[in-house]
Amino acid sequence: MSTTNRNFSDLPVSETRRGKERRIGVEIEFGGLTLEETADVLGRALGGTVTNKNGKWRITDTSIGEVTFYLDTRFRQDISALQSEWIDAAARSVIPVEIITKPLSHSELNELSALETLLRAEGALGSRRSLFLGVGVHFNVEVRSLDLDDILPVLRAYAMVERALRRADPVDITRDITTFVDPYPKALARHLALAPPGSMDELISLYLTHAPSRDHGLDMLCIFAEIAPERVARAVNDSAVSARPTFHFRLPECRIDEADWSLVQEWQRWVAIETIAESDGLLRELAELWAEDRSERSRDEAIYERIRPLIQRRESA
Repeated sequence: MSTTNRNFSDLPVSETRRGKERRIGVEIEFGGLTLEETADVLGRALGGTVTNKNGKWRITDTSIGEVTFYLDTRFRQDISALQSEWIDAAARSVIPVEIITKPLSHSELNELSALETLLRAEGALGSRRSLFLGVGVHFNVEVRSLDLDDILPVLRAYAMVERALRRADPVDITRDITTFVDPYPKALARHLALAPPGSMDELISLYLTHAPSRDHGLDMLCIFAEIAPERVARAVNDSAVSARPTFHFRLPECRIDEADWSLVQEWQRWVAIETIAESDGLLRELAELWAEDRSERSRDEAIYERIRPLIQRRESA
């Protein structure tokens, strides 16, 4: 597929209910580079000044504002007591580096293409290069509002097409064997498809019953913690849940070392989800497919065929 067009598509609805541009935070995980090498790449791609205070790396005054980066949070505590020479060596093959941006405007989002290109050129490794290198890409997409009418359609759209998308574009075994990005339980997807909750209270209860974990492709806990923090805290044994009004879209792979892959393509997956959510007719059609008496494979294939035009837009981005 072509990746000559490196511009990120606009969201179907680009503003919040208050008339402000919706912003998107981005997290990029990869192997193959040390923190020092990552700092050099960030500076060359985005400008700015690098600082490292007690292992907390950041680069300020870049073209997209402050960017932080560090060894992946899942490994930092385990390796804190080890020698730095060992850490640098391990980071290349086992321990990912994670880059995190502040919430970006659409114009700032487009500047990530230059960073991606330079990371690839300097030897960043993606998820298919090692059985032990579990890396992905996350987009933190600001919601239009915290109202049910702005949350439920997006969650329904994602839940109804997730398995079809996974079947059409299988996750590499290096990620599929982990629990970092599990598909939603079938019971949750079916309930959202066929009997969507009528209130935010019911929606939160449904989600916390079936998916009380951050380890899903669309992690809704940050939104629900923003709305009902005490309920989420009681249901989820994870102190790392961060309350914020964003859809936490967690892609299970980062194939940054592959020439026919790009952040633009992965962003288009989310644009497709929101496009579906904006179409009442398409949401009804997908729900009808879920209601039909057919095998899971047949249903997934039918769903994929119905949304193929949206996916093809992503593939030609």
